[in-house]
Amino acid sequence: MGVIYMRYDLDWQRAGASYRRAYALAPSDGRVVGALSVFESYCGDMGRARQLATESIKLDPLSASTFMAAARVYWVAGDPKTARQCFRTALELSPGFPSAHASIAGTFADDGLLSEALDAAKQESPSGYRSTALAIVYHLIGNKLESDSALKALIAEGEQWGFQLAV
Repeated sequence: MGVIYMRYDLDWQRAGASYRRAYALAPSDGRVVGALSVFESYCGDMGRARQLATESIKLDPLSASTFMAAARVYWVAGDPKTARQCFRTALELSPGFPSAHASIAGTFADDGLLSEALDAAKQESPSGYRSTALAIVYHLIGNKLESDSALKALIAEGEQWGFQLAV
């Protein structure tokens, strides 16, 4: 419910209540703890978010989802290097995890490592995430033609990629 309230209804108060209720019911579920950590990071409580991210990995060290959640927390907290390590661990646990390579590209871009960002973006499997990452990285590089081409490819993917199009 937290995901629905946060992403679709944009009702952050109810989302927070749902995430915290899930945590109260399942405090030893790494995925639940990881989801709460991401929510807390989006709300700006980085200390709590980092604590929960660390806890989620300890609870479920073989879950790609817990590493993806932790990576998002570290990325939002301004630590792209640690985020990148968590994204890579998620890929080791689940090769082809959707959006992981695109996210790695974003962390490289944040560090100003645009060649590495481009390489990572090209490895993304789902075409919508790949097109999004390529459009952003090519734009940062200054290659308008390739950026526009990637953006057109994203638009052609359809409405389900609306969020990525907004990005």
